[in-house]
Amino acid sequence: SIQKATTAGAHFILLSPVFPPLSKDGAGMGLEQFSALSLHSQLPVLALGGIVPERVAPCLKAGASGVAMISSVMKTSTPKTVLTSIHSELKKYSNGKTL
Repeated sequence: SIQKATTAGAHFILLSPVFPPLSKDGAGMGLEQFSALSLHSQLPVLALGGIVPERVAPCLKAGASGVAMISSVMKTSTPKTVLTSIHSELKKYSNGKTL
């Protein structure tokens, strides 16, 4: 699928679910499999599935170019707080580079 998306002209790859989704039952692939799959991509790979602020840095360390999240933002009464926390984690990992 990664190769097909690249050939089709995709700009990035979403690999999901990395962790058990917050919105439904199911297991995630885990960081080891995510890392192995992301190595096969010439495109930036975003991690999706069960992403919460404390999982941002581990995803980036495993090869993610970024993260995507739905439930962690949509299912909270404080979405701005969650987004601020995720942005803070991204900034920590980027060593001050502009995001």
